[in-house]
Amino acid sequence: MTLKNKNILACLIAGTAMAGTTQAADQIWGGTNSTTTTSAWTLATNWGGAPAAVPTVGALATFGGLGSASVTLSVSTNAKLLFTGSQAYTISGSELTVGGGSAIVALDAANAANQTVNSNVFIGAAAGSIVLLNNASTSNSLVIGGNIGGSAVSNTGIANALQITNKSKITLSGSISDILSGKVNAGPFNIQKIGGGVNGVGNLELNGNSSFTGGTDYFAGSGSFTLGHKNALGTGPLRLNGGGVDISSNTPLAGANAVANTIRLNGALSTVAGTTDVTAITLGSPTATVSSATNLAVGQTLNYESVMRNFPIGTYIASISGTSITFSQNALTTAAINSGTGRFRSFGSASGTHTFSGSNDLEFSGTVYLGSGFADAGTASQTFNVTNTGVTTFSGTLTEEASIEGTGLVQGALIKTGLGKLVLSGANTYTGNTQVNAGSLFINNASGSATGTGAVTVNAGTLGGNGFVTGAVTVGNSGTDVPFDAILAPGNSIESIDTGNLLFRGDAKFAVEINGTLATNDVVNVTGTVGLSAGIADLDVALTGLLATSQKYWVITNDLSDAVTGTFAGLAQDATILTNNGYNLKISYVGDFAGAGQPLTAGNDVVLYTVAVPEPTSLAVIAGLAVLGLKRRRA
Repeated sequence: MTLKNKNILACLIAGTAMAGTTQAADQIWGGTNSTTTTSAWTLATNWGGAPAAVPTVGALATFGGLGSASVTLSVSTNAKLLFTGSQAYTISGSELTVGGGSAIVALDAANAANQTVNSNVFIGAAAGSIVLLNNASTSNSLVIGGNIGGSAVSNTGIANALQITNKSKITLSGSISDILSGKVNAGPFNIQKIGGGVNGVGNLELNGNSSFTGGTDYFAGSGSFTLGHKNALGTGPLRLNGGGVDISSNTPLAGANAVANTIRLNGALSTVAGTTDVTAITLGSPTATVSSATNLAVGQTLNYESVMRNFPIGTYIASISGTSITFSQNALTTAAINSGTGRFRSFGSASGTHTFSGSNDLEFSGTVYLGSGFADAGTASQTFNVTNTGVTTFSGTLTEEASIEGTGLVQGALIKTGLGKLVLSGANTYTGNTQVNAGSLFINNASGSATGTGAVTVNAGTLGGNGFVTGAVTVGNSGTDVPFDAILAPGNSIESIDTGNLLFRGDAKFAVEINGTLATNDVVNVTGTVGLSAGIADLDVALTGLLATSQKYWVITNDLSDAVTGTFAGLAQDATILTNNGYNLKISYVGDFAGAGQPLTAGNDVVLYTVAVPEPTSLAVIAGLAVLGLKRRRA
């Protein structure tokens, strides 16, 4: 055993000698002084210490390849177990107490055997430890087949906790509860997966139908989880305390078997290389929250890919089969967070929903993958439910990738819900469609297309911004709903937005801002066709300042020569929209923005223009001529 390993072991067994007492004598199973090789733990002659004796409470019991491979506990036993040889042992019978300095340990680099403890494990008055360090092969394992339960003290600090650090695999097959049958318990039981450099990167497999309430803590660099039951994590939350975590399953966990634990981020996440799930895991209805403001600083990078790649749960990850994940900014004391590469996914073709709540801004500046990593080619829509009163911004690239378990590219589609504001400011490349069903989606990219290559539909809410959309944009649905709740409002104030084909339908509203004093206005630059759906879409003009003579406000510029089809509701060609400062503001659907002198006819652009209101005398003359003409026609 190396000096480093001895130091680790010394730390694990420290504190077993109390002041004024003699430290318990360590023993070796089948050692030099043993004279029998039966399976009985309580038979002193099976032990080879100096002198040979049954290990006392807190003593170190070493299993180094000697003695019987089967070990039977006939009474409750409190001892540390150290496996150092190539012999595979099976320990069964009465319960094994781990706590008060006790630990189940395997340290020797030469130990390539799989070890099994089928006894129930009772966590004593302090935290117990299960440790597998410095193993020569990560293929060996420790299996605890019995049930695990807590102690008679409340969960203060590390009490009532099972701490696990492993390089090779540890499997807990039994149920884990706050208290074992027949014991007294005063608080919730907790599992802690603790890293230890290269010695803490092993897999922990939890297969029991567990009920412990103290939650599961994952710490940075502590490897991966495999779940074999929907209740494997008990009823408490899974707390991610920094680092990256890879979680998979060995049995389908979906539908009635969906995992339903709350997920909490207590620190920033970092990337851990993921492996492919054996089967898909589906969450029930957890809500993940940020529970520590101190660990989430402005500009901090959160690489959430590692969490979501194999088990899409948690605050910075995807959901499965409609599961809702919440990004809560209420815990943050800073205005924004930056993110690293991440994935918003759902399994199969089911939709994933991701909620952004709270009161502060949140920015995702890294590359984000939309879609389903565990399905063949198809489309997987991701719903961004933005309810926070701050602004949620994706300034990196929203894209898609090939399926991990399938054979083709999975299209990523985006659905905007919630009354909050979502901003897309990157040159995005996802190919699925984009829908706005509530709130506002602002397109603020400087190049490319903020919504990828797919079409954009505004069913309700507002599409705005000053960026570029290459796909077709449809505002409104096929009905004639009032109060026109599907809105296109170019710019962040008075600015322009560029789109592909543009179609206004039933309950659509085109909201245009005009500053008469500065002669500026909102505009949509369309590459493609412009359709106004037979006069049922609404044009809403918000005027500031004063209109003046011969002003032209080009609100839709249309490329090529295709004509605008239809008109806005109640506004035929040259109809008056409003009157201000002695001028009528009229509309033309045949203006020519690119023509010499920008004429109001012979083109295919929508322009609002000013015409002086006729003087009263002129109006009287016009009225008189109209009456005279009427009389002449009747004569």
